[in-house]
Amino acid sequence: MVIELDTLFVPNLKLLDPLSDDRIARDFSSAGKFFLVTDFLDLGSSAPGGSGLSLAAKLAKLYTTPAPTSKFGFPVPTCCGATEQDNSWKDSWADFYANNRLRAILREGINRHGADKEFAGQGGAEEVVYNPSTTYGHSEYELGIRRIFGGFGSAFWREYKELVPKAEPKEEWGDRVLLYELYHHLNHFALFGGGYCGGAMSIMKKLISKYG
Repeated sequence: MVIELDTLFVPNLKLLDPLSDDRIARDFSSAGKFFLVTDFLDLGSSAPGGSGLSLAAKLAKLYTTPAPTSKFGFPVPTCCGATEQDNSWKDSWADFYANNRLRAILREGINRHGADKEFAGQGGAEEVVYNPSTTYGHSEYELGIRRIFGGFGSAFWREYKELVPKAEPKEEWGDRVLLYELYHHLNHFALFGGGYCGGAMSIMKKLISKYG
C-alpha cells in the first residue's frame, strides 16, 4: 500500500523464503519462519537524497488516503512488534479499535502473564519506517505511538497539524490521542509483563474520570 501511494521510501523486496535449511532453522529457532532480503539502506550516509517532501507531508498523505472499502481493518493480520493483530473488518472505527485492538491485547496480556493487581476487577535517503503495522483506520490512530516514543520535534507537529486538521470534536483531540496511546501500553504489558501496566491504568483512570 505504501509503495502504491508513493508516500514513503520502501526498499525493494529481493527475496522472501522460508528458513528451509534445517541447520539454519535450528540455530535461529526459526523452523517454519521466513526471511527476507531487501535493498541495502545506508542509514549513515550524509548524501542528499529523497523526494524533498517532509516527513510530515508524507505521513499526512498516507494517513488521509481513503480506504478501498467503507469498513475498518485490513485483508491480512499484521504485527505490532511481536504481537499479531486481528484486522478482521468492522463497520465502525469504534468497534474495530475497542475489539480488535484494546480488548484483544488486554486478553493477550492476561493470558501470558495473569491479571496484574492493577487490572483485577477493572476489566541521505528518504525516511525509513520499520515494521509498519498496517490497517485502514482513523487518521489520528498512529499519533498515539508517535507521542509515546518521540523523535518528532515541534516543527513536525506544526506542519502535520496544518496538513491534517484535527477531527471533530476538536476539543477532544488530545484525549483521542491518549486513547490511542493506551493500546501500546497494553501491548508492552502483553509482551513484557506487569511492570508496564501502570501507564495503561493511568490513561484508563484519566479517561474514565472525564467521560465515565
